[in-house]
Amino acid sequence: MFDKKPSVSVIIPAYNEEKYLETTLKSVVNQYYDNLELIVVPNGCTDKTADIAEKFTVNIYETDEKSISLAKNIGYEKASGEVVIFLDADSQMQEGLVDLIVKELQIKYVGGKSKVLPDEDSFPAKAYFGWVNFCGRLSQLLTNIDSKWNNGAGACLFSTHDQLDNLYKKDGYVFRPDLKVMEDVDLISRLSDEGPFKFLTKKGVITSTRRFQEDGYLKRFFMDFVEYLNQEKIDERKDIR
Repeated sequence: MFDKKPSVSVIIPAYNEEKYLETTLKSVVNQYYDNLELIVVPNGCTDKTADIAEKFTVNIYETDEKSISLAKNIGYEKASGEVVIFLDADSQMQEGLVDLIVKELQIKYVGGKSKVLPDEDSFPAKAYFGWVNFCGRLSQLLTNIDSKWNNGAGACLFSTHDQLDNLYKKDGYVFRPDLKVMEDVDLISRLSDEGPFKFLTKKGVITSTRRFQEDGYLKRFFMDFVEYLNQEKIDERKDIR
């Protein structure tokens, strides 16, 4: 429980996201939350991702290495907020999401993730993301039984800085550095060992469906299971983000 309205850090790892990043950053700025720190970590970029980020924040920490786990860990190390939110670079926050996250963390939860909505209105998109969000609700229940029973990537994942510090002291990292996929699923499992984990249904993020334009929804559905079962053997992430 926070004694007062907590400070918040929003961390955005970004790999060649010049087409999507500005819209994402605008959605964070438009939360109109007092004492919000915006951090962007361009990793291995060859485009204008960092230049776009400079329009919105001075907190830009570039690395030449392409690694989502590394980028998130850098963001965590630089974050000063009492609440830490990890947001995908192609996912827009719905209005009031930060306030809702703070409210839930003040209740009892050690962390959580939000629902994910598609940026297109097609039936396949609605069906797929409906399934993703159903799994998120189910996962919240199952992790109360076993912390390993969670599924689905977190396009918007959150916790407190203190809670992440505790994980760092215990494991030596926040996001497991050797994982190329499902690094957020691993974090959720470890957070759930510490207490109840929340899946937000009232508000969430609107994410790009560009991956599905490449793979198709049916193929992507089966690839999710492959990545979930083979986290250590996947070389590159290609999920809903």
